[in-house]
Parts: sequence; C-alpha cells; structure tokens
Amino acid sequence: MKRFLGLLFAATLFAGYIIPSKDSNKILWSKDYSLQWKDFKGPARENAGYDAMTAYSVESGKENDKFGIFCYFEKNKSWRIKKKESDFLLKHEQYHFNLAEVYARKIRKQIIELDLLKDPKQLDKVFKENLKQLEIDQKAYDKETNHSKIPEPQVKWEKNIDEQLQELVNFSNPSAE
Repeated sequence: MKRFLGLLFAATLFAGYIIPSKDSNKILWSKDYSLQWKDFKGPARENAGYDAMTAYSVESGKENDKFGIFCYFEKNKSWRIKKKESDFLLKHEQYHFNLAEVYARKIRKQIIELDLLKDPKQLDKVFKENLKQLEIDQKAYDKETNHSKIPEPQVKWEKNIDEQLQELVNFSNPSAE
C-alpha cells in the first residue's frame, strides 16, 4: 500500500560511484521476478492505516565500469500484516515496485538522450526531479486505489504502469551508458 523512497544521489552520484548492491536484503527489479509475501521482512505496523508497505530505492552506481541506475525492493523495510495478506494486495505492492522501475528507466533515458554523464549538475537535477514525481505518483496510486481496495482504478494503474514499462523497454538495462 504505502511505499518508502530511499535515495542515494547527489554526493554518491558524483563523488564516487557505488557498486550495485549485493545486499541479500535487496532485490534488484526484474521482469522475471514477482514479489512474494516472504520478501516482506520488516516488522508489521498494525496501526499504520494500511495493510502492507513496499520499500524501494532508486540508486546510482557503477558496475563493470559502466554507470547505472538501479531499482531495488528493500526486504527489511517492507512489511505486511499477515492476516491481511491476499493475492490482490500483493499485486498492488508489486506495482509500487514496478512504478519505481518506470522512474529508474525515465532517468536512464534522460541520461542517455541528454548525455548527462558529462553534466553532473544537470544529472543531479534530473535525478531529483524524477524521484520527486515518483513520490507524487506513488501517493496518487494509493489514494486513487484506496491502498488496493478499489479494483477499477487498480486495474487502470496496472495498465498504465505496464504501458510505461513497455514504452521504456529500451532503457530496462540498469546501465545508463
């Protein structure tokens, strides 16, 4: 239902690159992997007003001497109320993660098309603007679907996110070079 945006930008983006996380508490977004309830390892927040939360991060890094933008699901920060688990709710949470990947792809696209690796100030600006819009979209997703409880807008959001992922398929590789 809710989501958490962890960022690693500005100082990390330019002062020194990081290697993509090998942390077993993170799952790199992949079209071949769907979240499972066992991935939600954080402590449940019974009084949060919603039944689950997907924590994700969009991070910059360097792998094999190539700069990249990586979208992760964060297991230890993601949680669910076990008695509220359902396939419908899990799908809603997956789409929070998918929406984060949409914005990772948008950032990669802008890096490539605008040649932003040569302009660190502009790259930082693009990164921050996209992550700000991602947060706005995540809140709208929860509001319009009432945290997965209204099926019609849920289906609309899923279709929209799937279309965006497809439109940005050329930017699905985390490498932004």
